[in-house]
Amino acid sequence: IYIHFVTFAGGAVNNCKIEPILIESGIIEKDGIYFHEASDFAKKHLFYPYWGAVYTCDIPYRVSRLKDYPKVYLLFYILEGELHVKCNGRHQIARKDEVIFLDCSIPHQYWAEKLVTFQWLHFEGAFTNVYYELLSKNGVKHSDKLEISLLLDNILNHIKNKDSNEHRLSAYIYDILTILTIHPPLNESPAVKSAVHYMSQHYREAPSVEQIARGSFSKPPLFLQTFQGKDGPDSPQLSPVPAAAEGKNTADRIHPEYSADCRRMRLYQQYPVYPCFQV
Repeated sequence: IYIHFVTFAGGAVNNCKIEPILIESGIIEKDGIYFHEASDFAKKHLFYPYWGAVYTCDIPYRVSRLKDYPKVYLLFYILEGELHVKCNGRHQIARKDEVIFLDCSIPHQYWAEKLVTFQWLHFEGAFTNVYYELLSKNGVKHSDKLEISLLLDNILNHIKNKDSNEHRLSAYIYDILTILTIHPPLNESPAVKSAVHYMSQHYREAPSVEQIARGSFSKPPLFLQTFQGKDGPDSPQLSPVPAAAEGKNTADRIHPEYSADCRRMRLYQQYPVYPCFQV
């Protein structure tokens, strides 16, 4: 069993190495840990990951960081079950499809009280501290952020496969912070929400428009109207693409995001996640 050890200079992460330790209590299964060593350019100008993994845990899994930990940020996405967290005297419980965002230099604890599976990533860079101050005003738990799981999956796959384009990794992290900042409107379309949820669960299968419509309990014509009818004939068109089209993998494809009023989906290429559509 291995864990990532860090040494610090002036309160910042300075050097990294891996040392063998005893088995971590409560971890039942893990995919990772995967590590990334950022360049000097990335450390000065970009967001960048340090290490991350996917864990399945149960009692007695618990991590406590009480003091003297550097200013590194930690993100969790709960895939199944629930994870407890205590930070700044506040106890919160993150459940399936919810996010925890921590500044590790602030004393905190997180633990499992029953079976839980989650993605996690340590990262920092650029102006993460500004985002943290903005986002932590109401606690460290965030909801309705389904896209973040897919972005974390992309980051972990990139660093696992040593395909570490630093600008792309920075873009993924920036997109995560942006999604955390944007609150869905109160009048969010149920069709949009259910379709995004279906794609977050099945995107690797490259579902067709008809499959997504059925999965979100919509008829295909109505489904298409919901996502592209508002902006007239110039709005993007959804068209299914085979998973292996043009030899592109999931990390090089296009994914949808909410428009301002969540009445349709806008497709774009800057932060690719979903493998099944093109404009």
